[in-house]
Amino acid sequence: PGDALSEAPPIAASLGCALWPLDGDDVDVLLRASDEAMYADKARRRLGGRDGVGADAARAQFAAA
Repeated sequence: PGDALSEAPPIAASLGCALWPLDGDDVDVLLRASDEAMYADKARRRLGGRDGVGADAARAQFAAA
């Protein structure tokens, strides 16, 4: 027994980011690019990397364009 709220498992979410037209120019290509970004970020976190590195790189690349 115990308080159900105090024993709740941690919750995490993953999000992939794709930028038009940088990552593609149609919906299917953009969805594929965002999926790839999400799975790359998940793999990076499993290896002890920082969250959101992919998003940071995309923003920097977009700002430089």
